[in-house]
Amino acid sequence: LVERSSNDLSLDTLIALLDRASRLPGKEYGEVAISSAQALLALRAPPFSTRQDELRTTLLNTKDNDALARSATLTAGVDLLTAMFTDPDANVRKNAIEVYIRRIYRAHRILSLTVEEVDGVMIANWSFKFADTPDEESPLRRGFFTVFPSLEAYTAGSEKFSKVLKTALAGQEAYSQPTNVFHVAVAQLPESQQPEVIANIEGILAENKDLLTECRVRMVNVLFVQGAKNPRYFTFTAVK
Repeated sequence: LVERSSNDLSLDTLIALLDRASRLPGKEYGEVAISSAQALLALRAPPFSTRQDELRTTLLNTKDNDALARSATLTAGVDLLTAMFTDPDANVRKNAIEVYIRRIYRAHRILSLTVEEVDGVMIANWSFKFADTPDEESPLRRGFFTVFPSLEAYTAGSEKFSKVLKTALAGQEAYSQPTNVFHVAVAQLPESQQPEVIANIEGILAENKDLLTECRVRMVNVLFVQGAKNPRYFTFTAVK
């Protein structure tokens, strides 16, 4: 490699080169174009703290969480919402969770959605149906979302949360296949490597298998908040 001084390639020059690379035509340049566009987006993005402050202000002042969730301006801030799940202000936490749910389930018909704090734990509970299925053919599905400071806290709080699940699902019509979804956000990512993290999650799910089966949960999504970094997601589905 040839050493270059820091002045040889200015930021403006780099942005111009990435912009040109992102517009390269032809399938053979597809991967290069996509990678260049992603790098360009990262370079042009304001600092994390600035974006966080702007989103926090928006969440404090929003009057319509559904409209905010569908807003094109939120596209780059969906993952940033996860950093707000543990904000000191309860209204910010509540609105961040609701907007996040409405955003990732915007292709469905959300029939009801509540977010409340139960014994210090923020819990969301919503009902929904598939938008592309006739109403009479679409089962009523339930979703649950909660935030824990760590995997250990999730393990310790599982009994408390199980009561919330059972109460919410009391009287729900049972279908031949599990229909409900369960999202868990963990505010602290363990230092262990990915295989160990997955093993920890699988262990927790195994310990709660009877509860998940009783609650007809078909999918569990575990999200690890990573601050300025993009969150990490792990999804587990019910075995048929």
